[in-house]
Amino acid sequence: MYDETNTQNYYADQETAAQFEQKRFYGAFGRYLKAHDADFYANNPKVAYATCHTALELGAGSGRITEAMVSRQPHLQITATDRSEPMLAQLKQRPGLAQAGQRLIIRCTPAEALAHEPTSYDLVYFARLLMHIKDWQSFLQIAAGLSRNYLLFDFPPSASLGSWGRSVLDRSRHGAQHHDKYHTYNIAQVRQVLHEVGFELVWLYRPFVLPIPVHLKIGWPNGSLAIERAFKWFGLQRLLGAPAHMVARRITPPSPTP
Repeated sequence: MYDETNTQNYYADQETAAQFEQKRFYGAFGRYLKAHDADFYANNPKVAYATCHTALELGAGSGRITEAMVSRQPHLQITATDRSEPMLAQLKQRPGLAQAGQRLIIRCTPAEALAHEPTSYDLVYFARLLMHIKDWQSFLQIAAGLSRNYLLFDFPPSASLGSWGRSVLDRSRHGAQHHDKYHTYNIAQVRQVLHEVGFELVWLYRPFVLPIPVHLKIGWPNGSLAIERAFKWFGLQRLLGAPAHMVARRITPPSPTP
């Protein structure tokens, strides 16, 4: 059975937080991946950023997406949240946030603690977070309730080479402490939940067929991209790509805050 406490302990660990960036985004492909994620969240062609004045980041972690949003969308008031104090300590050290001033609010809090706050945001986004949430339907309801206009997020779809390989790895590490285990989800079910909470999916992008750790081992972005182009030619990205990046837009008015 999935134990969410292990994941929380993993990210609450001081050493994990301090080494998070170099362990996840090392080498030339790691730099490419960070730029790729920054483009999706901070410069997405499906989001009318000019109409957004406030943004909420859930699970901000060490702040790589926060830094991109602050830099690329200078008119936005951003609230960055995470439940891990060590991860937020890393966020506060990012040089790109030094001049953010009052445009950036940092809060150590889990997403569920925000559910009944009388505040809504034009844009709510969360990178590499949904995969750690046990009750993901309730989490999407909370995120949707906080957003007036847009939701941007990603997750590992159940139909992908990376997810199948990771499930084998998770079984081999069953019960291990400080193991960053994650859930995978069916894209159709996620789309259905979005519809139920008043959002329509306006963009779905599945960039990598090979698991990201494989690309990191290759260490050559041009070679990795050539492989992915070949997969795309045969339609495999659409069927087996991961993560699933989603942009959703509100189509029904939000429910009044009780």
